[in-house]
Amino acid sequence: MKRCDNSPLWVLVCTSAIIYFCFAAAVPSGLPAGVVLQGVVLGSLTGLSACGLVLVYRACRIANPMYELRTRLGRRSALLAMLAGGALPTSMHDHPEWRVLDTFDWYSPRYQWKHTYEEVFPWFEAQGLVAHVTVTDESDYAASFVVVEKKAVS
Repeated sequence: MKRCDNSPLWVLVCTSAIIYFCFAAAVPSGLPAGVVLQGVVLGSLTGLSACGLVLVYRACRIANPMYELRTRLGRRSALLAMLAGGALPTSMHDHPEWRVLDTFDWYSPRYQWKHTYEEVFPWFEAQGLVAHVTVTDESDYAASFVVVEKKAVS
């Protein structure tokens, strides 16, 4: 029978218990178990959602090999390219990083927001902000720069 004395879970539980009892001894009235438990639960949920975002982003890196597969299949058979795109939908943007980011936006809509100019402009006015937008048009890519500053007081 294999012993599990060095498993990460066992080490985590023991370390947490030691830290709890050390802090409980240091604080005159002790640590309320309910507050500690609430902190553990909320901290774990925050950590899990952050891990989920990282995993979704890493999974979206499949967009680049899928792009190559779909373009090569598309040269031979449009039907095969459509089947490959239907099996795992990914962005077909020309730029590799944008392809990954587009695919990430598709698979994590909870973290994507789209607003119109008419919706955002009143927010800026209410805060006394003005935005200066510059758009470059290069041969390989386009980039935009936005500088936001407080309106000058007259």
